[in-house]
This record gives sequence, structure tokens and C-alpha cells, in this order.
Amino acid sequence: MIIYIGAAALSILTTLVGSLKPAGIAGSISPIEALHYQGMALKNKKVNKRKNDTEKGRAPHKNKLYRMAWRNVFRGKKSAVLTFLSLFLGLSIFLVTTGILSSIDVSVIAEQYFAENEDISVTLYDNSKPMITEEMMSDIQNMDGVLDVTAYRKCADMGYEDGFDNTKGPFSGFLEMLYEVEPGLAQYEDAYHTGDLWKSNIVGINEREFGIIKEHLGLESSYEEFQEGRVSFYLCSSDMVKAFKPAPLPRSLDVVIGGKPYAFEMSAVPVDGQAEYLNLGTGLMPEYVMPYLLVSQDYMDGLGLNSTIQKLKITVMEGMERAVTEQIVTKFDNGNVVINSKYDKEQELNKSFSMIYMLGNSLSAILLFIGVMNFINTMSVNVTVRRHELAVLESIGMTKQQIRKMLAYEGVWYWTIPYILILSLGTAIFTGTFFFVKSSLIPYITYTYPAVPLTVSAVIVFAICILTPLVAYWSFSGDSVVDRLRKV
Repeated sequence: MIIYIGAAALSILTTLVGSLKPAGIAGSISPIEALHYQGMALKNKKVNKRKNDTEKGRAPHKNKLYRMAWRNVFRGKKSAVLTFLSLFLGLSIFLVTTGILSSIDVSVIAEQYFAENEDISVTLYDNSKPMITEEMMSDIQNMDGVLDVTAYRKCADMGYEDGFDNTKGPFSGFLEMLYEVEPGLAQYEDAYHTGDLWKSNIVGINEREFGIIKEHLGLESSYEEFQEGRVSFYLCSSDMVKAFKPAPLPRSLDVVIGGKPYAFEMSAVPVDGQAEYLNLGTGLMPEYVMPYLLVSQDYMDGLGLNSTIQKLKITVMEGMERAVTEQIVTKFDNGNVVINSKYDKEQELNKSFSMIYMLGNSLSAILLFIGVMNFINTMSVNVTVRRHELAVLESIGMTKQQIRKMLAYEGVWYWTIPYILILSLGTAIFTGTFFFVKSSLIPYITYTYPAVPLTVSAVIVFAICILTPLVAYWSFSGDSVVDRLRKV
């Protein structure tokens, strides 16, 4: 409501301020001089050109109505330019606003909250309460519309006194770099360091997830090496990855589990668990100062280590997201899991952006309306002050139909020039604005040219440009030619 009131007030204020100077000029002209006003005189050069055309046997330009309309449009160059600019600015704001709003794709934004090939996630909330069982996983796999279910398992044997063996490897250098990246983590060092051990955990994944990691990191290791434990990964947070580059952790590592050491061969490349293609989330990400180990589930099982399902990543058929989500919510009614659905996230984002869409589109429409109203005002006055001129043209043989056609051409010119500008310069402005917004404000938007809104606006503005001069002419054309000539 405030926007509409403000727009109306701005329009009224602009009209009042803009009318002060013309009113002053008009007031300084005597009535006798005003009676002899015939519009702006054409330059002698153009008159001579028409004369030369006649002498050479060519049809003079004045007989072509669209050329007459073109000259009429630019009889008052300043007024014409201001009208073009007013329409162009209104259309530019409309193009940029609707274009940016059209480029906000909630499905793209929703994807940032989910891993690759993940439509629904089920994450364990509390390990002390009912777990996610193999039977539950199998039931989900058998649901209609479910394409794949991937389990992320976490070692269940890691106790309070278990973790990395601090007697091997340069942990101190890594921590120094980590505290430089994120100084706030230093306060947690004592809580996660006991004796010669650093608290951590082990996460197991299958072949499919290994393939995703290999593809995104460009690794040369094979799944057989991963499956046999010849290569494992440090599972890091984004801050840990930054610290890892100048101060990498040891390539060979002992992990003490239940008082027994287990040896692991580590990759030189860390895995960022917060990366968009993984997005592991609660329970699977390292806690504060030490990374987790990411190993093959087969290798973990081969070591005799127990594991619990910490998270299920579910891929479903397109269009089945809502139905599958409802079935999963019904199945996991114990309150010990967090269920996230891409479909629900999109609905949530749609509600959040609906007000932005409404305000943005309303504002752009109001600004375009102001530009159009300025044209209507200019064109109506232009036709009205030319009533004597139009009566003279009619008195020397020009028909009303020809006059209406000429005025319609004038409207076409007023429409054509701003839209040529908007399709060229306006598109460049929109493109530049889009990339600025994408790089600085909203990185998850996709370039979408608002062809449909722009086409609809073009049709509406075209109709207004044609009808405005015709309506203005109709308002006084009912009088006879003699009466109109006398009224001058």
C-alpha cells in the first residue's frame, strides 16, 4: 500500500513541477499571438527538398502518411526525446525487474541444500534412541517412485577415549593453520584432545558415492583400492580444507578404537563434506578441530567394526517427491530423525519469494505506468493543440480516415523507437545488471530473459500508442471543419 501511495504522490508531484515552466511561458504570450500559433515551422532545407521532389516528378514525401507522421513526431524535438526517454526508462526498469525475478529459480536454490542425486534425506538425530535399521531402508527402497537409497554409516565403536594417534604425524602444523582460518575453534582444543589421542570418527560410503567424489575431485584412485583400504580420505569441513592445503595431515595414520590401533593409508586430497555435491550435514561432519575418516563401507565391515546408519540419501522419480515424502514421514514417526525433502524446500522458498515477486512486479508495473501516462499526456496535448492544423488539412482535401491513419502512424513511431532501444540498449543493461546481481547478491540465479512479460507489455503499450491520438482526435473531430476553423 505504501508503494502505491508513494508512486501516486511521485506522479502527481512530477506532473505539477513539470507544468510550472510551460504554464509560465503560456501565460506570458498575449491572446492575439496565441491565435496565430501554427506549430513549429519546418526548416527551409526540408521545404526545398519537397520542392525538388515535385520538380523531378517524384511524389513528395508529404503524400506518404508515415513520413508525415515521422516529421510530426519530431516537430518538437525536445518533447519527442523526453517522451522516448520516459517510455524507455519505464520499460528498462520493467525489463530488469521482471528479468531478475524470472531468473530466481527456487528449484536451483533448493538444490544447494541437497547432495547430488538427493531428493529426500533422512538423518538420525539421537543415537541413544531408535535407530535407522536395514529393514526401514529396505522398506523405503520398495516404495513406489523410489529409484535409489544410499546409506551413510558411522562407526559405532568409537568411544570417548578413541581417536587419532597423536604420536604420529604433524597435527600441530595443521591446527595452527586451522586456527588462523577460524580462530574461534581454538577454544575447543582441550575438549577434543586427550593424552595422545584426538577425538574423531569414521564414515563409510559405497561405490556410488566414491564415484561422485572421484569425479568432482579428479582422483586417479580406483574403487578397488578404496574398497581394500589402500586409500581413504580425510573428511573435512570447508575451514579444514583451507588449513589442509598449506599443512596437510599425515598420509599414514593410526586410529585407536577400543584400545586397538587400526592403520589407514590416506589420500593427499581432502574431501569437503560441506561441498554441494556431498552436503553431508548433521552427524556426519567433523566436530570442530579434527577431520573424520571417509572409508569404504566394505573395508570398515572387513575390519570387524560396527556401524550405524546415520543418513539415508533417497533419489525418487520426477513428480513423486511429495508422495514419497509423505510415506517416509508416516514410517518414521518416532521423532528421532530429521526428514528433508527437496519438494518441501521448494514450496517453502516459493512462499518466501511470493511477496518479493509481488512487490517487485508491482513496482516495475507502476514505473512503466508512469512512463505510459507521460506519453498519453504528451500525445493528447500534441493532438489537441493541432486541431486547427488538422482542420486546415481536412479543408484542403485530406479525409478524416487519412488523418486518423497519420495519427496512428505517429503512435507507431512513438512505440517503435523505445522498443528498438529496449531490445538493444535495454537488453545490454539487463544483462549487465544480471551478472552483477549474480556475482554480488544472489549467486544461485539462472539467466532468464523475460520474453513473455516484455511481449505482453509491448502489445499493451502498442495499443495505447495507437488509441491515444485517435481518441484525442475523436474528441473534437465531430464538429464541422468550419466550426473548428472558427474556434481558432
